[in-house]
Amino acid sequence: MLDTVRAAIQAKFETLSTIGRARAAAAAKAGGDWSIYDRREDNGMFTSQVSFLRGLPSGARILDVGCGNNAPFRVKDIRPDCYYVGLDVGDYNQDRPMAANEYVLVSPEEFAGKIATLGQFEGVISTHNLEHCNDRGATLAAMLGAVKPGGEIYMLFPSELSASLPSRRGGLNYFDDGTHQGRPPSFHEIVATMRGFEFIVSAPEYRPLADMLLGLYNEHESVESGWIKPGTWALHGFEAIIWAARCRT
Repeated sequence: MLDTVRAAIQAKFETLSTIGRARAAAAAKAGGDWSIYDRREDNGMFTSQVSFLRGLPSGARILDVGCGNNAPFRVKDIRPDCYYVGLDVGDYNQDRPMAANEYVLVSPEEFAGKIATLGQFEGVISTHNLEHCNDRGATLAAMLGAVKPGGEIYMLFPSELSASLPSRRGGLNYFDDGTHQGRPPSFHEIVATMRGFEFIVSAPEYRPLADMLLGLYNEHESVESGWIKPGTWALHGFEAIIWAARCRT
């Protein structure tokens, strides 16, 4: 019986993912509810991040701020035509072929300042980067400044709620990760700094429906094992998301 339920849920997820690729960007920009369509893909990206990448112009320059976990390979796999610049403070989990056009490693103290020297980009990515930065404000300002007029930025970071979530291995409470700096980034403070941007998708606690259902299905196992499972973050609202476009004028 459980296998039947799992298969039915998985089939629903695949349907939502297919719809998401074709229709979710239009739905979001028209004021629709993206969370109905969004879900994590096999490569670890949300459907929205894949759509963000696919929506950038041909030959787009993309800056990935904090580009560990094979991000250069994963982004270039989706957009082989792009000019990809990856910036980080260390060589983190890069076990796939290095596909970056430029791969820049600097010290944590140089990180924010380096962004400002790299020019402007059609796309800027920051997924689980801000919470690790020594100077969060300077890094955010530099990232926003790196977005060309008409360009877009895609950010994921732990929600403020994550500071009060239960502790689980793999990281459900913000303080489970000893490399996190201070407290979680403030969604509302970040939004307040983004004058001149139009928000495509934004949520202080992002709970895309498909992933949340998966997290609900896996919650008992997650609690019993003490480990996060697929969908756990969505179920509990661990992540905040901001996808925005810089106005042309």
